[in-house]
Order: sequence, then structure tokens, then C-alpha cells
Amino acid sequence: MSTTPTNLIDFLVNQANGVKGLADLNLPNVPPQYFQPIQARLNKSKIIPQDSEQSIPIIDFTNWDDPEVQDSIFSAATNWGFFQIVNHGIPINLLDDLKASVHRFFELPVKVKKSVKENSPPEVVRLGTSFSPHAESVLEWKDYLQLVYASVETIHSYWPAVCKSRGAEVRIAYVTVSPYRTHGRPRRGSSWAVAGDGAHNNLCG
Repeated sequence: MSTTPTNLIDFLVNQANGVKGLADLNLPNVPPQYFQPIQARLNKSKIIPQDSEQSIPIIDFTNWDDPEVQDSIFSAATNWGFFQIVNHGIPINLLDDLKASVHRFFELPVKVKKSVKENSPPEVVRLGTSFSPHAESVLEWKDYLQLVYASVETIHSYWPAVCKSRGAEVRIAYVTVSPYRTHGRPRRGSSWAVAGDGAHNNLCG
């Protein structure tokens, strides 16, 4: 039976295994470093049923500079902490293709991912796990690949090969694609004690 690596941070960060590497070990239990404090855990009693009239706010970005849109964002962030944006101008098939390419990236051998991590400028490509694993007292159950669009040249020079095919079609100044964040909920009864993302995270799923 696999056991938690003795030096977890070294395994996650320096060896570039990340949470994906932990998930592949099929550990019998989630490492305690991922257990959120009681007050930060998901409260199942506050989950809104699917048939409820309430739902996550959906904000139409067709007229993104309309003050009402800004008010909607403020209200959603204040009252929900989460919202969905539609009609943002980025083709859905492009987003789907970019996310699929990052999924493929995380299936690559660790040595390939480590090479990307060590040889890419962090302002263009950033591969990481949790938020700040060296400083956090509690880790987040996620890995992320952040790809920053600056020019077609930077895509061809630095983006991972599996992510380049649609990268040149991105026509916005900055795009961050970070799917494959959680590698699925941890198995067994501890899943409710683990968080994929902490507060104040921008999610793209």
C-alpha cells in the first residue's frame, strides 16, 4: 500500500509531482496537510438544492461597461462569492480546446512537466500546486497551469507543445486557463474536509 511521501513539499513542488502525483499513489487517506480547519470546511447544510429557485448568479457581459453589469458583479461577489459570466466574447469551443489541452498536459510524464516548470519564464507559463505551498499551513487540493498570452511568439517559444495548437487563436491581452485543478474529489470520508480552492480564487471550469 502506498504511503504519503516523507517530504511532502519536496514531492509536490521540487519533484513537480503535484496533487496529480498524490492522486496517482492511491493513498488510503488524504494527507493531513490538506485538512481545512472546521470553520473553513464546506457546510453541507447550506448547499442549495438543485430544484431551488435560487441559483448561482449569471451575468451577461454583452454590454460589459454598463453600470448595471458592474453592480451585478458587486452584488454577486458580496452575496454569493461566486458567479458565472456569459456572452464574454471568447468562443466556447476555444475555451474547451484550451482546457482539454491542459488536461493532456497533466497526463504527461513528470519529467516533461518538471522541464516546463524549470525552463519557462513565470510571467508566461507557471506550473504550481496549492497557492503557496512553502508558506501555507493548510494546502489546497489542486494543481494549476497558468498560460499567459503576450504574443504568438511567446506561445511558440514557451507554451507546452500540447497547448500550442489553439493558443495563437486567443485574441485577448491575457488569458489564464487553469482546469484540472482538483484531480477529482479525494476519495473516502475526508473529502468534505479538503478544499480545491481557497477564498478569492478566480475559477475557470
